[in-house]
Amino acid sequence: MEFIIPKFNRNEVSSGVYKITFDNRHFYIGSSKNLRRRFNKWKDNIKLGNPHNELILELIPHCTVIKFEILEIVPFGIDARIQEDTYIKSNFGNLLFLNRSNDAFVSKFKRTAEQKERAKKVVQKVAQFNLLGELIEIHPSIKSVKRKMPEKKLAISMCLAGTRKTTGGFVFKRVAKDGSIIEPPNIPAK
Repeated sequence: MEFIIPKFNRNEVSSGVYKITFDNRHFYIGSSKNLRRRFNKWKDNIKLGNPHNELILELIPHCTVIKFEILEIVPFGIDARIQEDTYIKSNFGNLLFLNRSNDAFVSKFKRTAEQKERAKKVVQKVAQFNLLGELIEIHPSIKSVKRKMPEKKLAISMCLAGTRKTTGGFVFKRVAKDGSIIEPPNIPAK
């Protein structure tokens, strides 16, 4: 699966409306205060098979190219959902449109009991590395790491999100379903 993502400058934080296209056919529209971070989060969730959208989940196994694009940059201080809502309303009803709601502000589609149960079962494997980058162990979940090392105050989820490089003298990274290591996004220090 190939991901096409716009290039951002290292410290660039852009707010705006985006579009994700699957094999140049089906598409999803969203908005974010930080487009670079949102694209990386979508990419990770798609690799993990947990995109939080049933329509996208069904497409992933058949998809070869996923393209992320910026539809519109929105100045900071303005809610990007206002512009997102315009795009959603103009596309709602299109059979290739993957958004579940016709409103950017309120999701009218609640998860079914089956969807909630499946979300609980999506447990993320975590790879633990030493500071030299050597793999120490692949853990079945964040909780299992914390159970093995209760004396350490670990911020594993911050490492996985890219807001920290290390915790407790280790580096932690997500493991995709295919066993590949997912690099955390590079989020600049504030």
